[in-house]
Amino acid sequence: MNAKTYLSQYMVLNHRIEGKMAILNDLKATAEKTSFAMSDVVVSRSRNYHAMEDVIIRIQELKDQITRDMLQLLDLRDELMKQIEKIPDWKMRRLLEMRYIFEQSWEEIADSLNYSESNVFKLHKRALQEIKVPEISKRLQ
Repeated sequence: MNAKTYLSQYMVLNHRIEGKMAILNDLKATAEKTSFAMSDVVVSRSRNYHAMEDVIIRIQELKDQITRDMLQLLDLRDELMKQIEKIPDWKMRRLLEMRYIFEQSWEEIADSLNYSESNVFKLHKRALQEIKVPEISKRLQ
């Protein structure tokens, strides 16, 4: 795994969590619709409680997955920050944090560092060479 892939793991996992949270919101909306529809059913008809149970179970499973992913995200952020902090040059450290932890655009990074975008790209290339990728980091390949 190269340094860029290593650092990008945080963004990938963060986006994965955001996707799961969107799905969770959809499931919750479905549960509300199902609950509302069930309350309008005439009492003499049999209700499909299993459908509602399935939705509730899926919601809980997804919440559990999101919790595990968020804990992994925190651990990964700590690991990446420790690697970034080892870089002697503060601008390189700041650039890597802004790009890979805070997911800022190249333009935002250039403005913050008072560099042109081309100089930011050069600094980025040098900063990546400073990152030491641990052998055990094979999380999201």
